[in-house]
Amino acid sequence: MVEWQLPKLQAVGSSPIARSIESTGDPALNQEAEKEARRTVAGPLIAGVLLLVGLYLTTRQAVGPFMLYVALLLLLHPWWGEKWAHAFIMVGTLFFAIWLVAEIHVVLIPFALGLLFAYLLDPLIDRIETWKVPRTAAIAGLVLFSLLAVGVVMVSIVPILVDQIGSLINNLPNYFNQVQSWLEGGVLPWLGRMGFDVSPDAMSEALFGESAQAGRTLQRLLGGALEVTSGVYTLLAQMLNILLIPIVSFYLLKDYDTIATWAGELVPPKRRPALQKLGGEIGGALSNYLRGQFAVCVIIGLLYGIGFGIFGIQYAVLLGLVAGLLSLIPYVGSILTMVIAGIVALLGPAPLGDLLRVVIVFVVVQLLDGNLITPKIMGERFGLHPVIIMFSVLVFAALLGFVGLLIAVPLTAVLKVVADQLLARYRNSGLFALEADDEKVMATAVSGTAEAETDVPE
Repeated sequence: MVEWQLPKLQAVGSSPIARSIESTGDPALNQEAEKEARRTVAGPLIAGVLLLVGLYLTTRQAVGPFMLYVALLLLLHPWWGEKWAHAFIMVGTLFFAIWLVAEIHVVLIPFALGLLFAYLLDPLIDRIETWKVPRTAAIAGLVLFSLLAVGVVMVSIVPILVDQIGSLINNLPNYFNQVQSWLEGGVLPWLGRMGFDVSPDAMSEALFGESAQAGRTLQRLLGGALEVTSGVYTLLAQMLNILLIPIVSFYLLKDYDTIATWAGELVPPKRRPALQKLGGEIGGALSNYLRGQFAVCVIIGLLYGIGFGIFGIQYAVLLGLVAGLLSLIPYVGSILTMVIAGIVALLGPAPLGDLLRVVIVFVVVQLLDGNLITPKIMGERFGLHPVIIMFSVLVFAALLGFVGLLIAVPLTAVLKVVADQLLARYRNSGLFALEADDEKVMATAVSGTAEAETDVPE
């Protein structure tokens, strides 16, 4: 009964353009009518955006976004068959989804991480299934192994890391004073001999007035954060979120194929092949990047931590963790790692010797990374040219700050996939064929003229 009523409601509420499409038998006229129908949506869509923004700004204190969205659906129910109503509903749904995610983002974090892990681990589970292992058993074994690995890391590395962070927090004021004394005793006199008249008081105030305050503020904030996180309520909440991640990952992995099939069926059949191809290429690029980059980060962090630890550099584990995280940023991460490790070395008991050891570790790790680790794990970074990678890093950093540095490469890879698809569609379009035919005609005409000139007797 529902299947019979929906087409009837659509026909009754359809626009004159839609009725003209249904009554016309000429394919060319149908195509033109469809284009005209799409253009008619632009005006109501813009009006819908402005109206919804105005309603939200005027009624958000009394009504709220949820009640406003429900009222919008109820008011537009009699005109659901009209294109302008579709435009309003689409814009309202988009605004409501953004508001909902912003309101419950804390709750969504463990579920988002669980979905990410399920997405990354599904190919591994599929491969284990080819060994005649049941899917549920493979997922359970993988989750238990992951929990065991996390437990080993928590027991062996986290206490050392916490101790080094506490030591760094306590020594921050001393480090600021040490750098200030070094500049006033060596750098400023050298600048004076070079002809630069720099006042020590002005330089100290410019460099360390805000820095010292920032150091004290950072010390208070980190100390307060450590006290807050030691509270029972916060600890229990964090433990609950951590425990939710493997549980969510388990159930999503168990029904991953069913969920993927259901999501694919939401796409209109006419658009399904193209969107499935595009989604498959984007998903492959992102999954390969995330898996490979995670492995590279772990290996780079271990190499730096072990190298610094062997040479006795202070805060070796913390520096290894920072280096592993900074390896997410192409080129810039390596420079920041060297700068941070060099500063720590200069603040140590043997500045020049520690700095030389840091340089040795840095050179060795960079040689291993550039010639062995990244090429074997990441390949050629999706075929992206190094200049494009550097350009994307700078652009996304300017737009989104530190987050832009982290997401520059994967987003550029996604944009490359989309650009390749659009370029392929353009090459298969009539416009490209028409221009190609025009070029062939021009080339034929030019060659014919040249042949005629050569045939003319002198």
